Amino acid sequence: MGWLKKIFFGAEKTMPTSITDANFHQEVLSHRGPVLIDVWGPGCQPCDKLAPTIVELADQYAGKVKVCELNASENPKSASRMGVRGTPTIVAYRYGKEVGRAVGWKPKSYFEQMIDTHFAVDFQQASQGVSAAVEAEAGLEQPKGAGKPKAEKGGKKK
Repeated sequence: MGWLKKIFFGAEKTMPTSITDANFHQEVLSHRGPVLIDVWGPGCQPCDKLAPTIVELADQYAGKVKVCELNASENPKSASRMGVRGTPTIVAYRYGKEVGRAVGWKPKSYFEQMIDTHFAVDFQQASQGVSAAVEAEAGLEQPKGAGKPKAEKGGKKK
């Protein structure tokens, strides 16, 4: 019945990962890649206004950026460790180190620019890795000293 759901309701969205005091180190500090955390609080109107944007970002950057959410009132140790003084606070981590922060409600475009700025190197490396794998699968090889891939004789064409 999953295919009917996709036809009538669209593909399932990737949701933000829930972060707690118990899993903060594993999910954020030990993660080998980009992480964006929305630190929110119950009853916070700007947090409620930002929530749909965080869900959209989680879906938009699925597989590229781990988008997370942390309830500050239920996880005070993690919020304190990050130096959060108010909500919403969005913190960007790259390989366990903080690389960016925004406080308060901002439009989605602000966070897209933040992600693209702080994680551009990760995106570039990922696309180069994918390109090399695609070229290898297609039977293309990179001749030494040449700038463009060249198809081998008898290689597959796509």
